[in-house]
Amino acid sequence: APAKGAAQDRVNVLPAILGQAGEKPVRNQPLLQQALGGGDVFAVREAEWKLVVKAGKATERYHLGRDLKETQNELAKETATVARLLEVYCRFQIP
Repeated sequence: APAKGAAQDRVNVLPAILGQAGEKPVRNQPLLQQALGGGDVFAVREAEWKLVVKAGKATERYHLGRDLKETQNELAKETATVARLLEVYCRFQIP
């Protein structure tokens, strides 16, 4: 078990790969990813949503359930989702 206050750093995704995940999501918490090579580009993933943040500003949002190739930027739609994901990004940032 992780130390008190520490984040879980792994999730068993084998059931999802084998098609045995069912209706339950593989991950029940948001995930923050930094772009390969570091820098100031991050992605916040929550359920089927992905928010891309560059230099602290939301720049792209995708619904991966409908758009796995990330071709339809939905940043301007449903701003409440953008605000919630941006809040997650801010919460994860280390000063």
